[in-house]
Amino acid sequence: MDTSTIIWIIVAVIIVAVLVGVLVALARRRREHKLVEHATELRTEAAQREQDLDEQRRQAQEAEAKAQLARAEAERAEEQARQARDSSMFEEAKQEDTFREADRVDPRTAPDTGRLLAGNWWVGSRTCCRSSPLCCVSP
Repeated sequence: MDTSTIIWIIVAVIIVAVLVGVLVALARRRREHKLVEHATELRTEAAQREQDLDEQRRQAQEAEAKAQLARAEAERAEEQARQARDSSMFEEAKQEDTFREADRVDPRTAPDTGRLLAGNWWVGSRTCCRSSPLCCVSP
């Protein structure tokens, strides 16, 4: 081998090494560019999901507010029902007291049983039938 052949071989090796270096650099840039594009896509998707999550959070807060309002309304309705029930029980007690007072002052009522005298016998009970002054139903 002469010197010129060795020089051509060295030049060829250098050219091949430069080409390989250029190809590796281009491949690295292409890979980096794809990674940057992928990262950009991921950020865009994350931003879109963030907007969706904000909307979902807003809807959840709105639903919670509606549920809280419904609970408050249910509590108010329960309180009104309790007051109506208490009032009804109070009125029933007053009515029962009125009937007992009427039985107490009525000379036709037996003092020990609260039964009314109908004809010659005691019938019914003032506590079982309030629609008629003479109750014919046995207690």
